[in-house]
Parts: sequence; structure tokens; C-alpha cells
Amino acid sequence: MAPKGLYNNGPRVQALTLLSKGFKPDEIKADTGLLKSTIYDLQKRALSRGYDPSKD
Repeated sequence: MAPKGLYNNGPRVQALTLLSKGFKPDEIKADTGLLKSTIYDLQKRALSRGYDPSKD
């Protein structure tokens, strides 16, 4: 697993997309390597910055 802060934008975008499409965090972790807590942190941060999965 990569140390904190070394993920590129690809897995982050992929995780947000998969989460918005209804994939479970364990499935997303298997595909991206991101921890479940990281996936939820990304979602929380994106939502706070105006991300709207129903529109974006």
C-alpha cells in the first residue's frame, strides 16, 4: 500500500465514480487499492466542495 499522499488522481476519480454508481467500498478497494476510510474521506471532501454525483 502506498503511503499517505502518494495516490494520483486516477484512483481517486475512479473511487468517487464507482461509489456514486453503487459499488461497495470493498469492491472499490480491490480495484483502486484505496482504503475504505480514504474512499469515504474523498467522498466527504468532494461533497463539501460542491460535487453532486447526480449531476457530475
